[in-house]
Amino acid sequence: MKDFGDLLKQVGTPIGKPRKWYRIILAHLRFRLIGLAVILISLFITISAVYLKEGDTKADLMAGSTLDNKLVAKLGELIVLPEEKPVVQVIKNEDYAGANIFFKKVKGDDVLFLFPKSDIAILYRPDVNKIVNISPISLIK
Repeated sequence: MKDFGDLLKQVGTPIGKPRKWYRIILAHLRFRLIGLAVILISLFITISAVYLKEGDTKADLMAGSTLDNKLVAKLGELIVLPEEKPVVQVIKNEDYAGANIFFKKVKGDDVLFLFPKSDIAILYRPDVNKIVNISPISLIK
């Protein structure tokens, strides 16, 4: 056994308990630092994604508000509108077609204007600048 130990000393490999414990402590410290780095990077990515999503939402709301105002102005040229801010919904597909008589002639990209205080719903088609349907809200429900 001494011959093997002497051989290792000549090669330069350290032998002994202190060196072994030192390596174990360094290995644990290294894993903890790597784990901490992974957690911090994940946290940074999550916060960035949430922040960017909020920014996109605010921009979308501003763009939607501008679009709503333009659509209300175009609709106001065709009919006298109530003095209230409508709820505006762009209908993206024709799934509403069978839902109610009001939606019978709906096509993609039609716009639904709901005036809750006046109890009026207006279906508007912007590409041809025509009103498709008008109804009291109570009949749509």
